[in-house]
Amino acid sequence: MKKFDFLKEFGEIDENLVENAGREWNRKKYAVFQLYSRKIAGIAIFIMICIAAMSNSRVQAAVREFTTKIGEVLGFTKDLSSYTETMDQTQTKNGISLTLKEAILDDRVLMLSVHADFGEGNEGQFWVDDEKTRINGQYHMAYESLAADGSYGNPFKPEQDKVLVQVYEDQILPDGDVDVHLVLKGVKMADLGDASALPDAYDEESTEFIYDFVITSEELKAMTVKQELDVTTGVSGEEKKSLTLKELTMNDLYCRIIVEGAKWDDDWPNQYGLKLKGTDSLGNPVSLEGGRFLSENEMLFVTDFLGDYEIGEPIEEDEFQMSVPDKDCEYLDLQLYERKMIWEGAEREILEEPLDGGLDGELDGEEEIGEQDLTEAWETYAKEENYGWEPVGEPFRITITHTGGATDDEN
Repeated sequence: MKKFDFLKEFGEIDENLVENAGREWNRKKYAVFQLYSRKIAGIAIFIMICIAAMSNSRVQAAVREFTTKIGEVLGFTKDLSSYTETMDQTQTKNGISLTLKEAILDDRVLMLSVHADFGEGNEGQFWVDDEKTRINGQYHMAYESLAADGSYGNPFKPEQDKVLVQVYEDQILPDGDVDVHLVLKGVKMADLGDASALPDAYDEESTEFIYDFVITSEELKAMTVKQELDVTTGVSGEEKKSLTLKELTMNDLYCRIIVEGAKWDDDWPNQYGLKLKGTDSLGNPVSLEGGRFLSENEMLFVTDFLGDYEIGEPIEEDEFQMSVPDKDCEYLDLQLYERKMIWEGAEREILEEPLDGGLDGELDGEEEIGEQDLTEAWETYAKEENYGWEPVGEPFRITITHTGGATDDEN
């Protein structure tokens, strides 16, 4: 079978972009741009990564029957049409036309399907203005933003269909209708002759598009499994590496598990990447990435829309799968894994004035601050070494009660 090597293809984009963009592909590819933050020793580090993955042909066959662009682009095998608000609202300003086509909203995610037209010969980019967007009149910080277009090629082409996803951690929606004040921004790329790039002051030069609409999340919330847990995994001893799973939330869009047992300033979560990996009772792969703290001692593990893949990992055409469990499954069989973080390029400085301690990254007293780059797994670990992931403790099972609020002590 043909393999897709992201690193090789990414290095050839400049030479082959025009040629490849015009070709007809037999299988759909996913080009995803993701912006996220991770707190390392209280310092927020922002990373932009580009991932391209082949879609599973079985997924393609399933999503063809669906009516939502969101489900098709992100590769969901469940029909999301009953959760989706269809609107088709178009605005044109400064030669840029944006059409808001679909929206899905629940307590943790806002998903949008948007068509953009920057005019013939003009490349462009658009995004959600998180600072100005309001949900029921309130600001909610998105800790992860993702954009996917369901194709491989130029992500800034003159005409685009993309799905934008905002992931929240603190949003709790009321029952019934929810008012959304959505602010999108779009900008045309600067022509550099042989390439295009965002203007230096792209945020100031961008055009603002405002959409006000009403949406309900009742049906999706009604289909969400929420369950209390009391499951301990990992190892204890002189170097304690154990976690207690306290709460599970799962629906057709994502799965989240809140755990206790590690604090945000402990060495373990700051020196190792953590994840829970396994399968559900129906055989679907499940992978939840940890490392984000909701409070001093509550860590969040959450599924990724892209599945359990490493940057640069070649993927067979028929092997791409998401890592979200089926919400109707009877149990999850999981294993806790850790991977040592490898840092390079440290630049350090001494703070002259003391800062107040806190979870937002402020440190007490005179502190040494390090700016480092996290080395990607493919640069350090081999696939045969499971890209550096090592099991911690024994596998365990979570029985899904589908009643909510029940305690699962099976481990």
